[in-house]
Parts: sequence; structure tokens; C-alpha cells
Amino acid sequence: MKVVYKYDVEIKSCVRLRIPGGGKIIKAALQRGILRIWAEVNTKNGDHFRYIRILATGESFPEDVYLDYIDTIFLENGLVFHIYEEI
Repeated sequence: MKVVYKYDVEIKSCVRLRIPGGGKIIKAALQRGILRIWAEVNTKNGDHFRYIRILATGESFPEDVYLDYIDTIFLENGLVFHIYEEI
């Protein structure tokens, strides 16, 4: 069955996210002060690990991985983070 799931994500440089295989990440945003990622998933598929990279504005990209952009979030304290998935 295809559904949209929401995942809580800690704001740190690299996060391991466990979602059903073939899931499509569609949004990252702050909700009630917590970083959340939404993904379209098929619940019949087994879980796989996906790796999310979170970079602050001005932070260098890691040179050893390819990243696919997901979204940008703006914290109330003025910090801005850019959310990517390792491909």
C-alpha cells in the first residue's frame, strides 16, 4: 500500500533514516520545532537505510559522496540548513 510517512530527524551532519525500499523523499521542514522528512512509501517493501546530510549555510560539501538536494530549513534563531540525501 502506498502512503506518505513522516520521520523525525535530528539536526546533525549525517543521519541514518530507515524507510521502506523505493521510498521517495518529498519534503523536509520544521514542524513544531522538529526537523521532519516526509516520504511516499510502499508499506509492502522491506525497510532500507537512507543517509541524509544536513549542511549549514557556508559549510563545505563532503568530497567523497554525491548529494541530491531535498529542501532548506530556517530555524527561529536565524540558522539555515540545507538537507540532502546521499546517492
